[in-house]
Amino acid sequence: MIDATEVQGRIQAAHNAFVDWRRVPFAERAVVLNAEAELLDSGKEGYAARITAEMGKPITQATAEIEKCTWVCRYYAEQGENLLSEERIPLDDAEARLPRGRDLCDHALEFSFLAGLSRGRSGPDGR
Repeated sequence: MIDATEVQGRIQAAHNAFVDWRRVPFAERAVVLNAEAELLDSGKEGYAARITAEMGKPITQATAEIEKCTWVCRYYAEQGENLLSEERIPLDDAEARLPRGRDLCDHALEFSFLAGLSRGRSGPDGR
């Protein structure tokens, strides 16, 4: 178990990573996401076996989960810039601007797996 200081440190590290990542140009983000997709695709069987071993999920479902994670990486590599752009809504004498990044919050489970993968903790061999 971790203490409150460790929790605060992890929250601060996550915030710092967010601040840094938001400054990375979309083209560079796409390279990272496509690399993650290739890593997932090449290790699909091992990742699926690990999910099955750790969660008891049937191997076909675990494989489908990895395939979905791969698709998500490729989709956001291609569409991320558009999805994170502001939506401009013309009004009579003005224009409303709505950030659209909030729409990206529906892939929490995939994100958890990918976050672990990015930190080197979700390799097919469990390391």
